[in-house]
Amino acid sequence: MYQGLGWVRLGGMAGGVMLGWWLLFGGVHLARIARQTLREQRDLLAPEYLIVNKPVGLAGLLKADTAGFTEAELDELRRQPFVRSLAPFQAGRFAVRASTGDESLVPGLESDLFLEAVPDEYLDFEPAQWRWAPGMTEVPIVVPRDYLALYNFGYAASRNLPTISESLIRLVRFELRLEGQGQEAQMTGRIAGFSQRLPTILVPWSFLEWANGKFGPGASRPSRVILQTDRPSDPALAAFLAARSYQCNAEQLRAGRRAWMMRLLLTVVGGFGLVVLGLALWILGLSIELLVIRNTDRLRRLILLGYHPSWLAWHYVGLLGALLLAVNLSALLPLHWLARLAAENLERAGYAVEPIALWPTLALMALASFGLVAGPGAWIRRQVIRLGEGG
Repeated sequence: MYQGLGWVRLGGMAGGVMLGWWLLFGGVHLARIARQTLREQRDLLAPEYLIVNKPVGLAGLLKADTAGFTEAELDELRRQPFVRSLAPFQAGRFAVRASTGDESLVPGLESDLFLEAVPDEYLDFEPAQWRWAPGMTEVPIVVPRDYLALYNFGYAASRNLPTISESLIRLVRFELRLEGQGQEAQMTGRIAGFSQRLPTILVPWSFLEWANGKFGPGASRPSRVILQTDRPSDPALAAFLAARSYQCNAEQLRAGRRAWMMRLLLTVVGGFGLVVLGLALWILGLSIELLVIRNTDRLRRLILLGYHPSWLAWHYVGLLGALLLAVNLSALLPLHWLARLAAENLERAGYAVEPIALWPTLALMALASFGLVAGPGAWIRRQVIRLGEGG
């Protein structure tokens, strides 16, 4: 049944399948490692968020709205191919003063604040208890993590004040005095979390919408927008911002280029593996097809002797399945080595690497193997049955 198989040729094809298999699923596993490791930090594989604003000029001294975005400008931004989505910042248009009483965990603090809000989908933290509705007197607030560092290592150090940990400041409650349009209100504020993406003091969108309606002088143009892009290194993005004189953090663009390079690297590795795997499987399929054709007379004689065509067909399907099983088993050691190498390099770069399960990648490999066996297997069975029918 296996006459004319050509073991050297078959071995070469199996080696090609093995190489493509390693490259393809090695890229998949490496992407999973990167996502898992960087989930709590700046995810190199996630879309980038850029904060864009207009430059502040002399006209801004005369009228604040001149530095804001018009609806036409926002629509123009939304239509750009490098923008997946965007949302304007909603700014508080009233005076806010925060203070802590003598009985507070951190007594004697008092400061003016500015408040802003963005839709929840642009936040980089889990919005637990991030809800506010009219009638509630406690307002959750999110501050940049850098603000706490500035207080601890700048303000507190210069005033000989105690430093504050993140867990401690979450317990602090402080009074918020809102003033505007001849009205004022007293509310309680609490720190609900810290943001690394948004350099501003955030409150829920619903709260700021209510407060602006009650204490604000009226609607105004948004001065900043946050946009999501998966093409931060696109030259068209930098050219568009420069042509409109829009400003954004240059470090965000540099980080975006690094993210794009990581995605490109993983795509190239996975794509190259897919090409090698596809070519090897195609040639392997042709080899098995040629094997069936060369053994047509032998198969017909076996069928005449009483062997069932399906039983004969499964010998060839079993050969293909055995080859793919060997390829899957051969990938275990390279995948383990890849995970170890990636973990060592990420730890060397300063990232905390968490263990990642290998079974999802193995399950994907098994699913791909089943599909690769099922397709050629159906063709082989059909050909052998056709021989049994005298075709």
